[in-house]
Amino acid sequence: MSAPRLGPRGPRRLASTSLVTLALGLAACGDSGPAAPPGPQAGQLSVVLSAPTGAPSALLLRISGPGPMTAVTPGGPDQTAFAQGEGEAVITAAVFGTLPDGVAVLRFRVPDVARADGYLATLLQASDAAYAPLSASAYAVSVE
Repeated sequence: MSAPRLGPRGPRRLASTSLVTLALGLAACGDSGPAAPPGPQAGQLSVVLSAPTGAPSALLLRISGPGPMTAVTPGGPDQTAFAQGEGEAVITAAVFGTLPDGVAVLRFRVPDVARADGYLATLLQASDAAYAPLSASAYAVSVE
């Protein structure tokens, strides 16, 4: 059995047919409409301290939000934190140690970081290194 003979246009015709087939195949794999919205993305949020009048040494915080908060940890290596849940979406936490202005003092995991703006941190009490009370209104906390 002999191989089929290709005329002078045979290789070109074969290449053209292959390109058309490839283009049709890519078009079939293309955009099939709008993508489904992404689902919840679990992640970590932080409570950040604003201490314009000097750093306190201890804070008592309440954090509430639209979902459960887990894996509560201190914000930095020179801090200690204790947290207690008050239901699924509220925790009270005490943080001790070096608490400088503008840094995270507490971290926690949430089921959906896209809902971060629904979490609220409230500073209940602040104290200095000798645990003397400081005015809580002199400080601010935010969830980021």
